[in-house]
Amino acid sequence: MKNNLVKKIAIFSLCCLCILDSGCITTSISQRDAVIMTGLIIGKYLYENSQKNPGKKKQAKEQPQSAEVKQEQAISAFNFGIDKKIKDAIWNYEHFKYSQTIELLESLSENLTKEQLLTIHAYLGASYYLKNLNEKAKENFENVLSIDSEFQLDSNRFPPHMIEYFENIKSEVITK
Repeated sequence: MKNNLVKKIAIFSLCCLCILDSGCITTSISQRDAVIMTGLIIGKYLYENSQKNPGKKKQAKEQPQSAEVKQEQAISAFNFGIDKKIKDAIWNYEHFKYSQTIELLESLSENLTKEQLLTIHAYLGASYYLKNLNEKAKENFENVLSIDSEFQLDSNRFPPHMIEYFENIKSEVITK
């Protein structure tokens, strides 16, 4: 019965989208909004049914986990939190909120992967550079180069004058 209802909702949604797309009906609801509303309806239905009938699903017995598995899960959860902060910092950078970018990235310090360190120092350097704090920018760009001497700033994310500044630091580091 549940699958039948989901199919009906999906077919109804597609029909609505086709009608909206054809222009037969003008409405203030966009196609995107119609898709979102349909998804919410389906999600709500599935959630409510899973809450009403929790006993219907066969639940597998949980196997005891080894200490290594638990440690890997803890590290994964920890890295997820760090990655979220990094993504939030990049969002701030892309929306010209350099102080918030710096604040988020400066709060990260322990148990970071090489990739995380490269990203953190690249965006810290960029944010400091755009705030005209060139000493701090240079320090962070040097940190990037100490981790990976071949690192390149992405020209889609960083302006040309910053890339030129970074390349000048790179040539200084190489000649040392």
